[in-house]
Amino acid sequence: MLEHHKQVMDANKQFSSEAAFSAVDDWNYGYIDKRNLKSFMRKHGRMVTDEQLMMVIRRLDLDADARLNKEEFLEGLKPEQVYSKAMKRE
Repeated sequence: MLEHHKQVMDANKQFSSEAAFSAVDDWNYGYIDKRNLKSFMRKHGRMVTDEQLMMVIRRLDLDADARLNKEEFLEGLKPEQVYSKAMKRE
């Protein structure tokens, strides 16, 4: 299911990964940590626990510093397969 969402975002010409990063990093730290991820989620009506936030961060955090730099975030948004190939399988 997550891969499908990544493919749809990637195929959408109006979606910008850079804009997505900026939307979450609204304090312009240059990285996403638990605090601004939690703030972003609250603004969009999602109440999540600190454990859930850290699960997301740990999944994408390649250098294990408990925060996501832009490269880690953008890499996490990339689909494993392009949307058109996924559509052929369905």
